[in-house]
Amino acid sequence: MPDNWTESKQPRFPIVVGLAYSKIIELDAGRQIFGVALEIYTQWSDIRLAWKAKDYGVWNPADYGGIQYIWVNPEDVWIPENIVGNAKVLDEIYNEDYLSLKLWFNGTLVLARSYYAELSCPIDVGHFPFDRQKCQVVTMAVSYDRNQVFAAPMVNNDFDATHTSNGEWSCKDIESGIEVWGGSNFKFDVVTFTFTFQRVPHFYIYVIVLPCLILTTLSIIGMFWRPNEQEEQLAKLGIGLTSLVSMTVLMDIVSGAIPKTIKFPLLGLYVVISIAIIAVACVIVVVFPRNGQCPFKDMDKTQSIRLRMFTFFSSHVVCHAIFQILNVASFAVFMSYWKS
Repeated sequence: MPDNWTESKQPRFPIVVGLAYSKIIELDAGRQIFGVALEIYTQWSDIRLAWKAKDYGVWNPADYGGIQYIWVNPEDVWIPENIVGNAKVLDEIYNEDYLSLKLWFNGTLVLARSYYAELSCPIDVGHFPFDRQKCQVVTMAVSYDRNQVFAAPMVNNDFDATHTSNGEWSCKDIESGIEVWGGSNFKFDVVTFTFTFQRVPHFYIYVIVLPCLILTTLSIIGMFWRPNEQEEQLAKLGIGLTSLVSMTVLMDIVSGAIPKTIKFPLLGLYVVISIAIIAVACVIVVVFPRNGQCPFKDMDKTQSIRLRMFTFFSSHVVCHAIFQILNVASFAVFMSYWKS
């Protein structure tokens, strides 16, 4: 075989590597691990095992009672190398004693193996809980130079990618591809199956985000619905501090839910912003109390328009509007990352 297989008259030996089934078990951002149950099949041809033909080059099952394939013991035939290359843990669900190999009349062989694998997967949680992750299953035959063997990837068209999903992750797509690894002296084909997952965020929205939004909204209403009179200052401050204490419960839930990685997740940032809004509102209530009565309190009805203008532009109304706008804006920006 020459250094470049394209210059050879002898074709490379083809091996088809297919993904028949997959089911996500876990996706651990802290350990950067993708746990999945897999069924991978390998297909190749061994002309020595084809039905003996009456006419040279023609294999006719009719000459053998219409038998198109048989099942054989994998130990009785040659099986090309095919390993999962990026697995930290690889447990074969069925050992060799329970495996059968399908042999077709023309010498084509198909062997399916089922695994539980824990694979390395770079997980970016910057957009948690609206994050999307891509994890790969990498299979290779390191012993065979790509000048001698080429691998062809295949995904079972009858298998719906959504069946790979679990309660926390939704599988959006499974793509197959081929890469070339190695150096200048030795190269080999690598078959990749790329899974695209999207986190199902409903739990975090209902348990953390919506309560956080409601608490912040009610706190702002309680502190700025009425003018900041000195006699009401303590009650308003109590509303804000009570909300901050409630936020600590949500923050505890967030700290237990978000992965401990170098990137601070979007959900944590949203909760911190909500806490900051309430904290600043508490400071304003303490620092800027209102002294005295409204100068327009005793005005007659002919000056009611001026009274309404004063009420509209009074400090507590302006503060109420500003903080509610900030609250709604932070919620809207947070939810804008949710893409189905």
